[in-house]
Amino acid sequence: MVNDDNADFEDLEAREDHWISAADLLGGALIIFFLLMLYFLMTQQEQSQVQTENYTETVAKLEQELQRVARNAQQTTDSVKEVAITYDQKRAEIYDALVNEFSGDLPRWNAEIDEDLTVRFNEPSVLFAVGSADIRDRFRNILQDFFPSYLEIVTGKDFQEAISEIRIEGHTSSFWNLGANTPEQTAYLKNMDLSYERSRSVLRYVMSLDSIEPKLPFLRKHLTANGLSSSNLILNEDGNEDYARSQRVEFRIRTDVESKIARILEEAPAE
Repeated sequence: MVNDDNADFEDLEAREDHWISAADLLGGALIIFFLLMLYFLMTQQEQSQVQTENYTETVAKLEQELQRVARNAQQTTDSVKEVAITYDQKRAEIYDALVNEFSGDLPRWNAEIDEDLTVRFNEPSVLFAVGSADIRDRFRNILQDFFPSYLEIVTGKDFQEAISEIRIEGHTSSFWNLGANTPEQTAYLKNMDLSYERSRSVLRYVMSLDSIEPKLPFLRKHLTANGLSSSNLILNEDGNEDYARSQRVEFRIRTDVESKIARILEEAPAE
């Protein structure tokens, strides 16, 4: 009986030792697990902090870049606006000078001056014979009166630097031969040739005037002949083509505003 009790006691003690060892192992495993979790959380926190700092730094750099781009864009806009304002003032001054010089002559020349700096000679029967590029005597006399004074204005010290081109433009109506059934395309092309030849005739004649000889270097650089056919028709009040007034010669001034603006845009900092 005593032996049996001792055996039971030893068996119980062994089982208790077994459970204690298992509990120790489990406790150790839990401690390791918690340590790993703590390490993981700390690592994640550090990474999150680094990411936050990187994000904040990136945002700050982007804000600085946007501010730089905005400043450059504003400077370019201001420069273009300044050129445009200067051009508008110069255009108004040239227009006033032309009107003051020629207002008394415009009615007898059947001419007009637009605010876009175009001097327009309107009477086709005075300018050329029908279908011809030969200048009539009446128009030669008008050009003798007009062009030297016109040239004095545009080459004056106040305006010469602002002039990029003086365009002599020949314009026609949309018809090649009234009453003839000429195809539209054919009429346009024939009128293109005619309008260009007429502008060249005017250019040759005004450059042959003795009174403008000192200005020839300027003219060779700035005076051009251009034929536009029926591209820019003049319309009546009812919106239909004015065949007579569409046949005309124009002297048109182009300023250097376009080239100045283009230069500003080219010199603007690259973004």
